[in-house]
Amino acid sequence: MDCYRCVGRVLKPVKLDHGLPPRECDSCGGVHIDFLNYRAWSEENAVAAETTATVDVPLPADNTSALICQRCSRIMLKYRVSTDHQNFVDICTSCDDIWLDSGEWGLIKHLALQAS
Repeated sequence: MDCYRCVGRVLKPVKLDHGLPPRECDSCGGVHIDFLNYRAWSEENAVAAETTATVDVPLPADNTSALICQRCSRIMLKYRVSTDHQNFVDICTSCDDIWLDSGEWGLIKHLALQAS
């Protein structure tokens, strides 16, 4: 599967958390997660927020453009992570793919949204 942001870059398996099988772009650091795998992982690994300290997640260079799902070629929807952050999670409602820009997994874990 190709990167959602970088043309011609192939996503490679990476380990974010034990038992969660995402793929990452070695160029932009973005992460693809299959929602069905994520749901199974989150049910087994519900975790509280890691810390109350702030987390520094850079805004992606292009935070407003719609992404095209690499699996089904449909437009992905953007969901804002929280009102305190300008980051968005891109989700394909057709095939349940999730795209996180570089550093957004850390933000989601910090806000304890990974178990939501």
